[in-house]
Amino acid sequence: MKKIDKFLSKLILNFNLSKKYYDLYIEHNKKFIYARILKKVNKNIRNILINDCYLMPYELHSDTLKLIEHYDIWLENWNYLYNTNRNIKLNDEFVFQNEHMFPKKSEQNIINLFNKKTKE
Repeated sequence: MKKIDKFLSKLILNFNLSKKYYDLYIEHNKKFIYARILKKVNKNIRNILINDCYLMPYELHSDTLKLIEHYDIWLENWNYLYNTNRNIKLNDEFVFQNEHMFPKKSEQNIINLFNKKTKE
């Protein structure tokens, strides 16, 4: 398996996990347990992007940067809220404001690359 294929496979798996835990977070009234797991997955995505972004084709560098920026801001907001309320329990509601919207098109462009490469 080529490095780019492994990189994209890890990324897509984590995109899917992130969506799954975000949906569970919403479905279960924004409970902290799902926010905490979502944070771990989002941090994984950010780390994968940072560590292996050199593998990304040049035409997707802008998308990669948009995703990294989103995860940086999302993680900072998450950490700020958590650090101001360390007594939170797993079943408590955990909601924070994030005006920086998720770059869905950037994610989709990477997914499209993955789909294209899997058909080759």
